[in-house]
Amino acid sequence: MKPFRPSKSTSQSNRPGVMNYILQEDSGYVWLQNWLTDLSNVTRFRILPAMEEGQELTPLNPEATSETPLQEIIGEVFYVAEIVNMLGSKRLTYISAANADAAGEAPPGDWSPTRVTVHNLRKKIEEQIKRKGRHLPTDIPKAWFSLAEGKFPFSALPYPNELFLVQCMAIEVNGHTRKNLQTNAIEWIAPAVLALPSSATTHFLDAIKTRAAEGPLSTENNLFGDFCTCKGGHLLQLKKMTKKAQKTSGGSFTYDLYKQQQLPLDAAKAAAMWKPWEDILRVPTVEQTIQWLLTALGPEALDFGLRGTPYENYVPDDCRGTAEAIKDPVSDEDLAIEVAQFQQSFVQDVTGLADMPPGSASPAEAMPPPPPGAAAAPQVPVGGTSPPPAPAEAAPVEDGLPFETPFQELPLSKAISNAPPANAPADKPPLEVDISEPPPPPPPSQDGVNVGRYQESLKHINESLNAPDAKPEEKPPEKEA
Repeated sequence: MKPFRPSKSTSQSNRPGVMNYILQEDSGYVWLQNWLTDLSNVTRFRILPAMEEGQELTPLNPEATSETPLQEIIGEVFYVAEIVNMLGSKRLTYISAANADAAGEAPPGDWSPTRVTVHNLRKKIEEQIKRKGRHLPTDIPKAWFSLAEGKFPFSALPYPNELFLVQCMAIEVNGHTRKNLQTNAIEWIAPAVLALPSSATTHFLDAIKTRAAEGPLSTENNLFGDFCTCKGGHLLQLKKMTKKAQKTSGGSFTYDLYKQQQLPLDAAKAAAMWKPWEDILRVPTVEQTIQWLLTALGPEALDFGLRGTPYENYVPDDCRGTAEAIKDPVSDEDLAIEVAQFQQSFVQDVTGLADMPPGSASPAEAMPPPPPGAAAAPQVPVGGTSPPPAPAEAAPVEDGLPFETPFQELPLSKAISNAPPANAPADKPPLEVDISEPPPPPPPSQDGVNVGRYQESLKHINESLNAPDAKPEEKPPEKEA
């Protein structure tokens, strides 16, 4: 097994460029994952029970029913957090759902500022990609298009996900273990925080919230069993399912979480490790979330993403109005109408250029008239060269012709006749070419070797042409019998 290298709680993790702001600086906990979904190998851990003043709290609500919300069933053992993973060019990872603002008031919107910003930016970039593919003008910075590139579309603009966090002690994380350098023995990584994948959480929580028999819901009376108490807790193994197992489950689960051996835990030891979630996690205010958005995406993206939303008043003054020139995204129907109008105007422009008479200036080449009293500027074509000199006398234009033709005064019969022109000198007879015999072959190339071969071939041809006619071969008379 490979050695374990935990992520730092507040600075860069092992993955280059990842900034993790989930844990507080002085929490004393280890964040186990460099990537929230990077658990493709085996992970083995033991969930810590929730403790208060040395007493173990009930992990499940015994009075819960089938209609009770999940967060009211699981108690303090789990913490449900909305986390955005690898956002923007800075690749920030943080808890995106704020509990309140700096004044202690609840957030004004149902969505978090991060979710609202990501949603509006993705919608605008998708529209701009369609416009760019149809050769329509765009109004967003070029850097925004890079947010939609990568191995997955919009890999730099991920939507926040609701994840279940657990306080645990881990023995193996994604196939990695931590060993003592002196004894070479495998050590526990504790205390630590683990984010369970969504598919594993769904499977796991469906089992622990379902009663196995009649009576109150408890760690003994559920389909999964005891998963965290000090006395009956088990070592859990999280493993990615094979493709065959995924097909069997209908493709809805990609991870499997199941119990291994029972692992009792001393209550005093558990109380020394477990802390309230507010002492571990960095749950930001609305203002702090917007500052992280500004760091990850920039002022224009922040101003556009929160424009017209309940969080618009939280945008810093130096960022407000920076995206004023960027219009709101249009619907697909309006975009189709704009594409049709653009195509129609393009066809009209091309048709208008085709109908213009030769020699007339196009609108782009037309020069404005000189100011009164100024000398007339010479008419120079667009290419930058001076115009050719005008002929001494222009040929008269026949009636009915809109422009001059090269054969206006020269009939077609005269143009192709063999007669000498009228202004030809008398001592030079007209050129006569005898086409009864083919022209002589060109002289051979003087390249040395090929000259002799050419001469031999030419000699052979001349001898065959000048040889007397061959007489038919006379047969000897046949002898009479």
